[in-house]
Parts: sequence; structure tokens; C-alpha cells
Amino acid sequence: MICPKCGSTDVNVSVINEVFEKPEHGCLWWLFIGWWWRLLWFIFFGWWYLLWRALRGGPKTVNKQKEICVCQRCGHRWEMK
Repeated sequence: MICPKCGSTDVNVSVINEVFEKPEHGCLWWLFIGWWWRLLWFIFFGWWYLLWRALRGGPKTVNKQKEICVCQRCGHRWEMK
């Protein structure tokens, strides 16, 4: 592998794991429906759901892995494709 900036072959590849929560709905859904739907839902079912979610292990998460190349000579970083 060759650095695109300086042409060196002294390049390390690192795998980075990104963890984030999975979005449930978009902003338009929240603007027109979500705010009142969530309020009514929480009033009637929310306490049971919170208990179930706590026992299940928290919110849904998504893991994505990226491979980042780092040149040891000039420090240039780029994402491996």
C-alpha cells in the first residue's frame, strides 16, 4: 500500500468500530405525528415498556467498522475502500 500524499510504503491499517443508536423515525414524522403519539403511548404503555427495555438490555445500537490507513512517514490518514 502506498501513501497518496508522500508515496511511502510504510502504512499501517487500523480498524475503528463506531457504535451509535439506531434512529426510529425521521424529523417529519416527529413534527406531525410523533410528539402527540409518544405522549399518549407513554401515558398508557410507557411504564411497562421502560421496565421491559431495562430488562432486555437498553436501546438498539448499530456497529459499523471502518478501516483507516495511516502513513507512518507523513501522518496522512485516509479511509480504505
